[in-house]
Amino acid sequence: MAKEKYITPDEAERLSAMELGLNPKPLKRGVSHIYDRISSEITAYLGEERVNAAGLKIYTTIDRQLQEVTGKALEQALENIEKQPGYRHQKAADYHSGSANKPRYLEGALLVVDNKSGAVLAYHGGRDYTKRQYDAIRDGARPTGTAILPFLYATAFDTGKSPVTRILDDAIDNRLTGIGGSEGILGEWGAENSKNRYEGMITAHRGLSASKIAASLRMGMEMGTAPFVKKLTDFGIRKPVREAGSTEVNPVYRPKIFVGTEPASLKEMTLAYTAIPNGGSRPQDIYYLDRIEDEDGQLIWESTQAIETRNNAQVRKGATSTATAFQLHNILNSSLKNGSAQRIAPHLPKNFKGGVKTGTTYDFADNWLFGYDSRITCGIWVGFLEGKKPIYHGAFSSDTCASVLGAAITEAERQFPAGELAPPPSVERVEICLTTGKRATHSCYDIDPSDKKYRRHTIFEYLRKGDSSLPFCDLHGEDISAPVSTFTAQNRILPLPPILPTRPILQGDDPYHTELNQVPANRNFELLGAGENVPEAQALSADPVSSDHTDTSITLPAPRPITIPVPEFIHL
Repeated sequence: MAKEKYITPDEAERLSAMELGLNPKPLKRGVSHIYDRISSEITAYLGEERVNAAGLKIYTTIDRQLQEVTGKALEQALENIEKQPGYRHQKAADYHSGSANKPRYLEGALLVVDNKSGAVLAYHGGRDYTKRQYDAIRDGARPTGTAILPFLYATAFDTGKSPVTRILDDAIDNRLTGIGGSEGILGEWGAENSKNRYEGMITAHRGLSASKIAASLRMGMEMGTAPFVKKLTDFGIRKPVREAGSTEVNPVYRPKIFVGTEPASLKEMTLAYTAIPNGGSRPQDIYYLDRIEDEDGQLIWESTQAIETRNNAQVRKGATSTATAFQLHNILNSSLKNGSAQRIAPHLPKNFKGGVKTGTTYDFADNWLFGYDSRITCGIWVGFLEGKKPIYHGAFSSDTCASVLGAAITEAERQFPAGELAPPPSVERVEICLTTGKRATHSCYDIDPSDKKYRRHTIFEYLRKGDSSLPFCDLHGEDISAPVSTFTAQNRILPLPPILPTRPILQGDDPYHTELNQVPANRNFELLGAGENVPEAQALSADPVSSDHTDTSITLPAPRPITIPVPEFIHL
């Protein structure tokens, strides 16, 4: 620089004597999708000549450690998929950049955003920027599969249904819904696992937590496509493709849209999922540029969203009610215990308080996985950019993407500790009878067929506060919301201890030895006292909503054997 007269000899000597300070891990030019995004936006804001000038200080929202951890985890997961016995496609290691052929290997993308502001914390638009510059986050759109289900259930909960609404889980003829074409077969789609079984009448909670496709389709067809399409736009997800011949004025959609046959982008889906931990609202958009300063440290550009975040005045987009958002969270959290996300739980931090939703298309061509806590939301996509080739038969996102989500959530919670997602004032915790799906009464006990004990046959669910549409159970006891005049004695089955006889009841001889071995081991009865809190209980039906329960039982021993003396008859 001194030789070319840019600086004086004295400046050259002084600068040469200074210790060289380097950023050991900068965002590298030309090797990452996020660098390309940032470079393009800076040039658009300032112009190419100003960008090329020395001294600019560019501040981004990217967390370098989270970016590196998620990048390694994503690449490792893709390599593991390529090692699966059923994988029959081109592998990334076999493709060379100088090849004249187009790359067709498996791709993946990951996006982590701050729930409140939309600031991007980690961004991987593809697998290897040096081989393929296509940005799947910005430009991609793929069928979402079962990852779309939370927004179907949000539609249901916002239009009068609730997590305890009963829906039918049974085989469904795909010709009615248009899944995979007009020649569908009975029950082609089941649940998002390889060992599906239909469970009959289940709750909406169970339908979402277990990704019950047939049950969800029935619920959607009962509501109609119009409210669902409107709800998608509320969440910021593009409208599904209309059927041929329909118009904007008179749009026609097949019921297949309820289970994610239509495309959406990873950006759209990730932002939509932030509405669940955000109490029903989501950021307007994502951003990764925070501010730019000149060589003197003077601010020359600042992101509007960054300003709003710092002033705590960000305008968010409302997607659903606070009650619905928390109901969805409660279900997606329970899915880690006994739903479609069970296999993901071991990868997550202990006592993870967020929620997870899996997403797999019917042809196993696209895998999606979303996870969130109170601070961040992470979205992952794995699949092929061209066509609808199955990754491999039986490729569920709970297997292919679990390790990536685990790495992202673990690192994010290490740097940004998450808190509890508390119930909002708009919901209340209600005890529900598992047999009827109605509000429980003090009589909702059933006999467990395994050990013949009476057990409290209820669960707790979050319903909208003040919602009186759900009646009280009238199977185990009277419906206490009904007039007193309608009560009948035959409707009452109360868990009362039996009255044991105090006098002998056997008359005459005992030819069958009924008195032998009839002494009960104990005479204890385990009853709840008046005013005692009722614990959560395990379902006896095929609707295992919660595995956390306390066994409350009543032991019914055989009566104590007694003998009645036979009176002596006198013949006159």
